[in-house]
Amino acid sequence: MNVQAQDDESLLVQAAKFIQNTACFKEKTIMVHSLAARLGIPAYKLSLALNTIAKTSFNDFINQYRIAYLKTQLEKEEFLQSYTMEALALQASFASRSGFYKAFKKWRASAPKSTLLLQKLYFKYIIWYLD
Repeated sequence: MNVQAQDDESLLVQAAKFIQNTACFKEKTIMVHSLAARLGIPAYKLSLALNTIAKTSFNDFINQYRIAYLKTQLEKEEFLQSYTMEALALQASFASRSGFYKAFKKWRASAPKSTLLLQKLYFKYIIWYLD
């Protein structure tokens, strides 16, 4: 691995840690230049690292965190009873319903509504089984 690739990989690790620690993926207006500024690096370097090492765009990179957040929320029964998928998507800072559905299908390989239905059925089964 060359020096540039090592630098890019280190930069991605730094960005990932920052995103996880600050939950900045929940900001609707997060952009590559704003994240780069917080990391103290030029935006083009972050973008280049995402494109060459992670093989993804900035939006897809951020959406991975949003989908992971939603997944953890869906695993909590109280969230299943209280929120619609659209409300959870807004909570994860997706700007639009269509953007949320597109990202969800890309990372989960299923539509959000079918995932929510399966999750609700799973919890009902677990409750029935434990009674």
